Amino acid sequence: MGAFATGQVVLLPFPFSDLSRSKYHPAAILAHVEMWGAAGGGEP
Repeated sequence: MGAFATGQVVLLPFPFSDLSRSKYHPAAILAHVEMWGAAGGGEP
């Protein structure tokens, strides 16, 4: 998988409320990936 860019639209799995399955929905990248680190979370 390549790098993500600000403004890019990606498909992410969103689980149903009972967590039995998930459905893919579009989501927009709003921040620079580098500011969140390699793991995709944590402190900027």
